[in-house]
Amino acid sequence: MATPSRTHKEAGRLSHPEAREPQGWGALVIGTLLGLAAGVVAGLWFAPESGAELRSQARERIDGPSVDRLMAEAKADARRYRESHAE
Repeated sequence: MATPSRTHKEAGRLSHPEAREPQGWGALVIGTLLGLAAGVVAGLWFAPESGAELRSQARERIDGPSVDRLMAEAKADARRYRESHAE
């Protein structure tokens, strides 16, 4: 009769997750890079506007809206108000 190569205890210990050797930093780095790549792809895929539009909006938020544009909007609002309340 042939003896088994591993006893029941040894087989259970080797298959137990805590008994496995750690995979080291390589698995962490690979997982992080894959997650980063997936995030970039998802961000590009679901972006609501083009890059030029987003940069324009960001620049406007940082610099603030131009005074000329604000004046034009205020004048248009005032004109609409006068027209809607004219008797």
